[in-house]
Amino acid sequence: MLRRSFFKTLGLAAVVGPAANPAQAAAPSRPRAELIELAGAAALGADAAQQFLRVAEPARDATLADCVASGAEMRTACDALAALAASDAPFAYGFARTVADLCAASRRDCEKFPKMAECAALAAAATACEAACRKAAG
Repeated sequence: MLRRSFFKTLGLAAVVGPAANPAQAAAPSRPRAELIELAGAAALGADAAQQFLRVAEPARDATLADCVASGAEMRTACDALAALAASDAPFAYGFARTVADLCAASRRDCEKFPKMAECAALAAAATACEAACRKAAG
């Protein structure tokens, strides 16, 4: 009998859901606008780094080694930051500082090759991502 009443209560709680607790019902879980902006900038940075790596890695050009390494680091960090920011994680703000530093390093490395279109695009995306990260990090 005790087991049956337990499951009835559990079923009732599932049916009623958040309406039983007005505090939960009033505040839906939504990312803040600044995190949405940060996630967008990080996703664009990761896409630009991916495009650059598609061109630069098969070339195996020794002069681009630093740019390829920083581009790979930027792609990975921006992907992680975009995921954190999209899920409204509180660690996104702290991680944004690190990603800003990685984007700055990638920008500096890619500014050495202004004639390569993918490198120039990566430098521009790194600049935008760095600015959004610095803004979010405070």
